[in-house]
Amino acid sequence: MFLTNVVDFELNTDFGLFQLKILHEFSYFQRVKAYYLIFLLFLASCSLNSEQESSLHKAVTDYVASYNTGAVMSYVSLTHPNVVIHYKDLGDSVFQAKFELASEDSEGYFLQDATVRSIKSDNNKIHVLYRFLRVDQDYLAPKADEIEIVAISEDDGKKWFFIEMED
Repeated sequence: MFLTNVVDFELNTDFGLFQLKILHEFSYFQRVKAYYLIFLLFLASCSLNSEQESSLHKAVTDYVASYNTGAVMSYVSLTHPNVVIHYKDLGDSVFQAKFELASEDSEGYFLQDATVRSIKSDNNKIHVLYRFLRVDQDYLAPKADEIEIVAISEDDGKKWFFIEMED
C-alpha cells in the first residue's frame, strides 16, 4: 500500500514516469532477491571445487580410456572395490565375463560422450552420476545405447571409483 501511494504521488510530478520505472524495478528486485540468493546457494552446494573437478576429470578420463582400450587391470582398479569383491565372490567365470573388455583390435563396446546428470555430496562423500553413450563397434550394424555410471569419492574428491548402475 505504501508503494502504491508513492507511485500515485510520483505520477503527479514532471518526472513521474521515470521515477515510476525505477520504483517498479526496485520492488521487483526486492521480491526476487531471495530467490536469486537461494538459487546461488543451491548452485554452489552442488558443484565441485577445482581440485575435486580436476581429480574427477582425470579419473573419468582414465576409466574411459581403460574401458575403450581393453586395459582390464586399470578398469578393475578404477571400479569400486565392493563391486570387484562381489563379482569375485560369484566365481572366476562370472568375474571374467563382467570385466572382459573389447580391445582396440576387436569389436566391442566403447564409451563416449559423458554427461553429468547430478552431483550429491555429504561430508566427505561425493557421488557424481554420469550418462555415457555406449557404442557397439560392429561395422555392419552399429548400435548405441546409454549407460549410467556413478563416480564415488569417499575422501572429499581425492580418489574416485566407478560403479555401473546395472551393478
